[in-house]
Amino acid sequence: MVRTLAPEPSFIQGSRFLPSELWVSPWTPPLSTHPSPITVETLAETVYESAARQSGDRLLIAGQDVGSLVMALEEAISKCISLGDFTKLLLPNRTFQM
Repeated sequence: MVRTLAPEPSFIQGSRFLPSELWVSPWTPPLSTHPSPITVETLAETVYESAARQSGDRLLIAGQDVGSLVMALEEAISKCISLGDFTKLLLPNRTFQM
């Protein structure tokens, strides 16, 4: 027995799950200001270098004991998640103070 499948629209043509406005015009990625192309192999180093260029910024985690330091770090991570910006966690200037 041969079963015939109904044709489905290709990804390029769009999807019933995505708004049709997405397919009105081709997407053009923003131009990077990075001097060299970013690849999977260089991604971690590139992110670190970008974060390190932030002048004067630092991550300060303070607490009375190790437990409160852990709680302060978790709070900093949660804040980064809610902001969608992990730059502070990546800064090379980090201080953990008791």
